[in-house]
Amino acid sequence: MPEKVIPKVEDFESFKKEMNRLDFREYGIQEFKKQFQRLGLKAPRPQTGREVGFTFWANDLTIFVWTTWLAESQTIRESDAGWVVIIQEKKAVYFSHPLYRTKKFFLNLLRQAWLARWRAVNRPLCPECKKYMRIVRGLALKSRYWRCSNYADHALKKAICVDWDLNLPPEAKKYVDSARKARAKYRKKMKENGRSIYPAILRRKPWATTKPQNL
Repeated sequence: MPEKVIPKVEDFESFKKEMNRLDFREYGIQEFKKQFQRLGLKAPRPQTGREVGFTFWANDLTIFVWTTWLAESQTIRESDAGWVVIIQEKKAVYFSHPLYRTKKFFLNLLRQAWLARWRAVNRPLCPECKKYMRIVRGLALKSRYWRCSNYADHALKKAICVDWDLNLPPEAKKYVDSARKARAKYRKKMKENGRSIYPAILRRKPWATTKPQNL
């Protein structure tokens, strides 16, 4: 893994400026407090400081971007990773791969935020019934695709599915394909060396919701 690099305040401020330009807004402290109270949230491990997060909404999809940047101390949390999450119908249905604090941390986080935003803004409508298509999990752990299961309004009475990267701009598709190839190469190397891979999404301990009735 590349060497850990601690970003500077100006790095975060530049990232924040770009996020605002993409219409992401900072998730407010009062919103944090209300969510904690409403859902009875409990962190998976002791944490200090308030992590700065950003959010964006479009077409009934909500995106959260978690930066590991601490608002009060103006630096990163010592042990953590950046994440981009897409929420559909009050459930997290997509997590980016964890983004570690390397030299290009904020650039990579910005790219992932842009991709999630593009998918939300361009959420496809079912070609037959015109309802929003839903994000569903594919065969692989991290794979996703769009699906509409409104069988009654479909000519063949079957679900309709389209590719997760439907109409993704060429430069964005190039970036996505490059990242996928790099991960595939890494997995192959690990397998050749007899080492198993335990995905970060499975290692990551989720926040506990003690009041699920309030979801």
